[in-house]
Amino acid sequence: MNRSYERTENTNTDGQCVWLHGNKIMWREDGVVHFSMCGWPTVVTKDRLNHLFDHLKVPLRAYTQNFTPGIYNYKTNTKTEISANLPYAVTDFT
Repeated sequence: MNRSYERTENTNTDGQCVWLHGNKIMWREDGVVHFSMCGWPTVVTKDRLNHLFDHLKVPLRAYTQNFTPGIYNYKTNTKTEISANLPYAVTDFT
């Protein structure tokens, strides 16, 4: 995230935060990247988060299994169920 203002379809950023449909799904705070599904564990939310994880070279993937959202760390091969409503730090999973 580099502080440039961009907008594409239903997603926009100011370089520090990324919003999807007006919900802040990823942001940087004190040098740590945070994310949230903002209560919407949808295909689009997971897609945006996964693209951001790829862009940041973070070994995480957002997924849903049996209607429960989770984060998969492909370096450690671990899955962690998460709440669709709570914020998390990338460092919680790496």
